[in-house]
Amino acid sequence: MITFQKRIIKHRVYLLTFLYHHEVPAHNNSSEQAIRNIKVKLKVSGMFKSTKGAQNYAIMRSITDTCKKN
Repeated sequence: MITFQKRIIKHRVYLLTFLYHHEVPAHNNSSEQAIRNIKVKLKVSGMFKSTKGAQNYAIMRSITDTCKKN
């Protein structure tokens, strides 16, 4: 058995959480949608002016996305 298969078997409970907990979706669309906002911002402006600005943007997006979901 190759190493990758061993790791999948070892961590199958974490990889297949959606099989054991039905409230967990089997897709990661919400995660991809959250990342999309940052990528669009980077494409439009090219970059963040500072690390602090990027952190503040991520915090604000996280808060607004959480509010939308709830």
